[in-house]
Amino acid sequence: MSHHITLDKIIDPFVPPSQVNKFPKWISRWIGGERRPVFDQTPDYILWIDIFIGSFASILTIEGVFMTAESFKIHNTPIIVASYGATAILAFNAINAPFSQPRNIFIGHVLASILGVCICKLFELSVEGRNHFYVGGAIAVGLSSVVMFLTNTIHPPAGATALIAVIDEDFRALGWFYIVVHIVSSLLVIGVALLTNNVFRKYPAYWWTPYQQPVAKDEESIAEDIPHTVSITGLHMNIPKALILDSFELEALESIQSKLDHLI
Repeated sequence: MSHHITLDKIIDPFVPPSQVNKFPKWISRWIGGERRPVFDQTPDYILWIDIFIGSFASILTIEGVFMTAESFKIHNTPIIVASYGATAILAFNAINAPFSQPRNIFIGHVLASILGVCICKLFELSVEGRNHFYVGGAIAVGLSSVVMFLTNTIHPPAGATALIAVIDEDFRALGWFYIVVHIVSSLLVIGVALLTNNVFRKYPAYWWTPYQQPVAKDEESIAEDIPHTVSITGLHMNIPKALILDSFELEALESIQSKLDHLI
């Protein structure tokens, strides 16, 4: 019996199958719907350029928005939160890792920013607290780490997001607007990643969870009768609900399905 407690264990049975592949191809390609072989033949130097462009464009986009948008100027928002440098490395280099998926990037940063601001506000309630922001920063990181674990939204750079909210004077001055900063920053990084990572590769590996797989209605009864069988055709893939696969294992199965699809 597993003693691990996460949000996914509660809500996964109610999460509907991914609908990404039902979009037209010209849309699904850019949101992770187009299958590509696991062992891509794209030369490394092309991927280097792709990674550079994605990393560069994501950071520059955030900086451009913060420097020009009136609402950010009014709040004297710094041009970027440093934690997004690390987010860019994950989003454009480790595109199949759970830490790099849109869910983890967005929810991880937003949760960490909320907790960071809440801890900061608590410490600002007293003069003694304002003299010990360094302790608040440590508490914010610890709480964020636990909450990300419980919600299965672990994103390492979000630890810096929680820390900066408490120990950095410029970001402390933003107050609750600091959360808006992360909502916008996360969405911008994800948006750029969808554009650049899907030119030669496939991103995201999944939007919410890798464990829920669509089962065709005409094959559903077969999957129930043979609960320990995985069946793959060029059009459908049946995976027992009790079988938990990580993103790399799912991608390997999708690669096989893609090859079968080309034979049809």
